[in-house]
Amino acid sequence: MGPEDPFYKWTNNGLDRLMRRYFELWETMINSTNGPVPNITGPEYEFMWRAKLDMEDGLDMLNEGFLTTVMSIYSTASLLHYINFAFTVTLMLTLYLLQLRPFDQEARNETRRVAELLSQLPTEVAVMDLVARALQLSSDKQTGGAGNSSMRSMDSGQDEASFKG
Repeated sequence: MGPEDPFYKWTNNGLDRLMRRYFELWETMINSTNGPVPNITGPEYEFMWRAKLDMEDGLDMLNEGFLTTVMSIYSTASLLHYINFAFTVTLMLTLYLLQLRPFDQEARNETRRVAELLSQLPTEVAVMDLVARALQLSSDKQTGGAGNSSMRSMDSGQDEASFKG
């Protein structure tokens, strides 16, 4: 539509103005109980028929722009999630390598030493009782409590006998 067209001002000034005019005309036709009955040759229908293609093209362009923007935002969010995942995995590996691995190696060495010491004990020694008593004594020392008095009042001769075989 050119500038000489009577509908130019509605179709040239944006989709919002065009849609508002379109809905105003529909509302006018629906609510026209007084006066002439709208007919197919009226100016309302002419505007609707002539502006229809401009409206469709405008809505299509608006939809394409919206979809492009949404897909761009979605791609950016996905990329950020991948980057955050990679950063988290890297951080976890760094934590393991720098902080936990030395303790892990120390715990393995200690376990091996304890196993070697326990394997050198004679078969008649009750190893599980010794381990339970050692754990009880170490937990009493850590908590600062008096511990189990029956454990401390055991005959020292029995302790020596269990270690000597």
